[in-house]
Order: sequence, then C-alpha cells, then structure tokens
Amino acid sequence: MQSSDDGPSGLTRRRTPSDSDDDEPAIPDTPTQRGQVTKYGHPSKQSTDTSQSNQQRQEQQQRQYCTHACLFGLTHRLPLDTQCPNIVAHRGQGTSLNHVLTQLQLVEAFREQLGHDLVTGVKKLNLNGRRGSLFRLELLSHGYVVVAKACISIFADEFRKEGQVYERLESLQGDVVPVYLGNLDMINPWIEMHYSFTHMLLMSYAGRDIQKHEGIDIERYAGPYVARCAELGVFNNDLHSGNVLWNEERRSVMFIDLGEVTLFEPPAKSAEVAEKTAILAPRRILQELEVNAAQIPDLSSEARSEKRKWVFTEEVRQEYLAKQRERKAQRFCEHMRWFCD
Repeated sequence: MQSSDDGPSGLTRRRTPSDSDDDEPAIPDTPTQRGQVTKYGHPSKQSTDTSQSNQQRQEQQQRQYCTHACLFGLTHRLPLDTQCPNIVAHRGQGTSLNHVLTQLQLVEAFREQLGHDLVTGVKKLNLNGRRGSLFRLELLSHGYVVVAKACISIFADEFRKEGQVYERLESLQGDVVPVYLGNLDMINPWIEMHYSFTHMLLMSYAGRDIQKHEGIDIERYAGPYVARCAELGVFNNDLHSGNVLWNEERRSVMFIDLGEVTLFEPPAKSAEVAEKTAILAPRRILQELEVNAAQIPDLSSEARSEKRKWVFTEEVRQEYLAKQRERKAQRFCEHMRWFCD
C-alpha cells in the first residue's frame, strides 16, 4: 500500500524523524491500490462534546511516529530510545530510562483504547489495499504512535500469519523491515461504507513511497534483503517497487507487506561451515554474499603470519569458493527474477 502520513524509524544508528503530520509521507503496506475514504468509523461511546474536545487537542499538537529503535527496544526490553520524539510521554509520570509497558501490554492498551473510542488518537490514512487499510494510532496514555494495518474478519488469519513472518524475521526488524508489535482483535469494529474492520496488525512506521525519491537504486538494497530473508527461510512472493519505502530516519530503504511469502526450512550450517564462517566473519563475506577470491586470504601464501594457524588447505578453499558462487547464483537467479524481467 501507499499512503500519506508522517513518521519515524531506526535502530542503533538512527536519526530523529523530521516529518510532521502537516507533511505526511506515503506509507505503502499491502498492494498498492489507492482508494477514497468517504466515511469514518463508529464515534466514541463517550459524549460527542468530549470526543470533539479531545480531537481538537490532538489536532493542535499531534505526535510524530515513534522511532524503530524505540519500538524495537520495547519489544526486546531495552532502554528507551533517546532519539524518539515521544520519549517524555513513554516515561509517564517518572524519569525511568526503560519502557513502562511491555509489548503485550502495549497491544492490549491499544485494544482497550479502541474499544472505548474510535476517534481520539486514530487517523485513517488515505490508503487501501487488496486486504485492508492503514491507520495511524496513538496510545493516549503513553504516547506511542504506530501504524496499524486493519482488515475485515475473513483476512484476520492471513494477518496473523503475516505477524508470524515478521517474528521469523526478527533480526531484520527495524533495519530493513518494520518492527512488529503484535495483532489485535478489535472490541468494536471500524465501519466504513460496506466494510467492517475487525482485526489489526501493529508495526512501526516504515517510510515514504520510494517512487517519490529519485536516484535510489532499489536493486542495491534488494539483493542483500532477499539473501538475508532466505537465510531465515523466507522468500517474498510480492516483492516490487510498491512495497519498497524510503526511510528518512535510517537513510535507507525498508521492505513491507509480508502477506505473500513462501516459508521453508533454512539450511543448517555444518560444523565445517560454522568454523569457516567464524574465521571469515570480520569481512562479512557470508552476510553480504560477495565471496570472491580477492576477498579471501591466500591460505597457501608463505607470507601469512606465523601466529595465525589456518586450518584450510588451498583445495578446501577453492571448494568453499565454488559452493558460495553456486549459492549466490541460485539466490540471485531464482529470487531476483523480478529485477530481470
């Protein structure tokens, strides 16, 4: 999907988001089909005056999205991200350096808030896809601002499976895919025209439509992304430019929409491969899939340091190189067909 709303994101190497709600970016997140929103959901069970008053206060000072580092820290019980624009609200009444809420508490708090009020802290983004729509959610009690992908009941199981894919890609969250926060079943549905949204998938804000940024080489980022997903047993069947966003905070791209993937058992590393990986890890050869003879030390060279005891013969080295080239070719030919079409 693609939309138009503000944002944050990042991990340890991050920047404070500069986007505001007055200049909201495109937020893809499911297939890219733009539709007009003509009607909002059920109003709050509270009085109309109270809802309008709260809504006015929200419009006067609307928060930015939380950073990836902030939400990743929450899901992994790490300290608060000092670069998150909402850090003061996250602390509540105290001065704690840690998140007051856990991941499960955050999801439940959003569920309860939506059960009482579908207006305050909720903004429907002008973006609809094949299976749902995007929302901007703010947890009023603690200032967390996230993206929610909502769907009707028949797609709820698919959204739960997508959440499981995000969990499998945990090591990539906040880096090349959004931080996954959880799924929730809404107490009261959001009614819009003839649709009734009853389920949501919560995640961090990924970024703007990359098609609005010229000069970005998607292929440069897609190759390592596909390879890293493959190492975790995931192949994205819906990888196209509409599902690639530019994240200003990280100054990099992010990939979204993991609803159409193929899962497989990632290949286990043998003891031999593990030993080689440990030696070659500093060069990040395996991680970047850029193995070549120039990058691997000449194990037969007499000039090598006597203190370093290489356990590989030249024959083993060449065999290792051949296997890596074969794997690289398979990954980039089988998984990157969409770049070659």
